[in-house]
Amino acid sequence: MKFLVIIGDSTKPVICEDPITFQELAMVTRQRFSLKNTDEVKFKYWDEEWEAFVDLEDCSLLQDRSKLQVILSQDTAQQTAPPHVAAEPRPSASEAPAELLLSKHTYVPPLLTPESTPVPLTSKPDWPDIFSISVACLPNQLKVALEQKVDLGKPNQRSLRGLFLSAVVDQALMYTNYPDKLQRLQMAKAIIRQWPHLKSKWGAPTDGWMACIIDKLKNRRRGMHLCNTLRRKTASDTSSPAAQGAKRRKEMPSHLNLEPNVLAGEDETSRERMVAEMRKEMRKVEGQRDENKLKSLLERTFAFRREILNTGGTLIQIMEEYPALFTQEGFIQEYEELTNSSSTMREFYRNTFQKCTRILELGRAKLEKLYRTNTQSNALKKEKLAKIINNMNTAIEEERTFEDPSKKVAYHQAVAGAMMLPLLLGEESLSFVQEYPESASLEDVTSGPVTPYVAAVGPVQTTSLLYLIIENKKVLSVYEFIDAIALSIMSFYIFWLQYPKTSYCTYKYIQMEILKRPGVEDGHLPTKLLTLMKNSQ
Repeated sequence: MKFLVIIGDSTKPVICEDPITFQELAMVTRQRFSLKNTDEVKFKYWDEEWEAFVDLEDCSLLQDRSKLQVILSQDTAQQTAPPHVAAEPRPSASEAPAELLLSKHTYVPPLLTPESTPVPLTSKPDWPDIFSISVACLPNQLKVALEQKVDLGKPNQRSLRGLFLSAVVDQALMYTNYPDKLQRLQMAKAIIRQWPHLKSKWGAPTDGWMACIIDKLKNRRRGMHLCNTLRRKTASDTSSPAAQGAKRRKEMPSHLNLEPNVLAGEDETSRERMVAEMRKEMRKVEGQRDENKLKSLLERTFAFRREILNTGGTLIQIMEEYPALFTQEGFIQEYEELTNSSSTMREFYRNTFQKCTRILELGRAKLEKLYRTNTQSNALKKEKLAKIINNMNTAIEEERTFEDPSKKVAYHQAVAGAMMLPLLLGEESLSFVQEYPESASLEDVTSGPVTPYVAAVGPVQTTSLLYLIIENKKVLSVYEFIDAIALSIMSFYIFWLQYPKTSYCTYKYIQMEILKRPGVEDGHLPTKLLTLMKNSQ
């Protein structure tokens, strides 16, 4: 959703995704206007009935393109450092907002801000009432050819026709990356209106140009995807690792559906219609969405998403166009479509309980051995293992106040085993799971590596504030740790990313032993991984 925000003499558009909260709206506003974190932000919205700005008490009242006025507690004329937004305190079960009390299979859609988008679509001017082609933008040789009424439709004029279409499409892309059917028709009509000799000889006057425009738009967008990838790869001189993006895998194994064919009857026009329907459905309040419709739309647009990813498209592009993918149901459906599998979560939970319980036993044995040797070099590993076990025991003790704690005890043991995986494999855990204090901000939890990882606000054993972070962006909010680990490993498949070197064996173990996916694409496996796989049988 887009809002026009007014602060003093400054007016700027601000973009948020549904569902909107005061915290997110304040965060985006601070970023957009470079406000200080200490500035208290109070919102007023324009009420059509009263024809005045009214205090905003409920974000659900906001409509798309609403006008907002911001009242600040202090002067913000000076530019400040990047804002720091405090995280919301963890709610109790009785105080938790409605979206947190939904089932564990529901997630808050990702927040998109103008600063996180390389070329935000909504920052472009609106499509004109009458589309026209600027002659001044045409190459000189093309101007001469049009003045001489050369028929660009002839086979021997292929080069000039390509130049002409590029110029027309470039002017359309100034307004939108995805012109709809009516807008494409306006483009074709502009060609005929300005140069009548270019009418199609067969069928409707615009038929031939409509087909050419669709093809040229596809090619141009594909080039934009590749350009974005090249831009990321050549950004090694920047201090921000996120600028380089997570590395994609190069191999395309045949047992994965990485290059699917577009479904019969689907084309660019139907793709645009389905994207519009998906966005509209995702704007609805969670619980009122037509989940079957969203599932169908994701299935029918699967091949289009793979095309974007296979040609170097970015995570931001996918988030903008296909918001329904960024839910637990969307991730699972995409993964199962990609791997031709089913019942993924049920199998993942069963294998996690089985394998991670055994990992916990190995971790206990390793800790006892470390206490016996008591060397300085193993002090850090000993401290980490002991902390995991202590957190598990504390969580289990809290569960004993309930009538049937047995299932929760098994769950906490599985979580502890999963947290021990990197330690038993001699790897770091920061590119796997990161724990943050409950006072951590969104900026804090998204400041880790560019590869996918789970950010936990509070102890992993007890927190319900878990986030899947990819390329320093909050992609999903998750409420169960095992769900978060499952979605994390799935994301490597969905976006076809390389495992980080610092946690390669950890992810490989989860892939082969818990997710039960073959590891043949990487060839020889490290000895320490094979040893743990054998010992955890």
